[in-house]
Amino acid sequence: LSRRQRQMCIRDRKIASYLLRLYKQQQQLHITLDRSQQELSDYFGVSRPSLARELAHMQEDGLLTADRKQITILQKEELVRLIQ
Repeated sequence: LSRRQRQMCIRDRKIASYLLRLYKQQQQLHITLDRSQQELSDYFGVSRPSLARELAHMQEDGLLTADRKQITILQKEELVRLIQ
């Protein structure tokens, strides 16, 4: 894998793990983020545009829908697979 692809995999894993943790806490597929996108990008160690791009890619892949601080997980099993 290229360096960029490895970084994307790591980011996807971190994002998926974070979303699944929120899912477990809130016990529903429609979750509310507990941080702003800027706070999340700082938490993940990426720029805010990079985080927004990764969320957009996850939307394009049909894993979730995102609207500001609201996320709906569409394919929980795929998110679980990403972190394994």
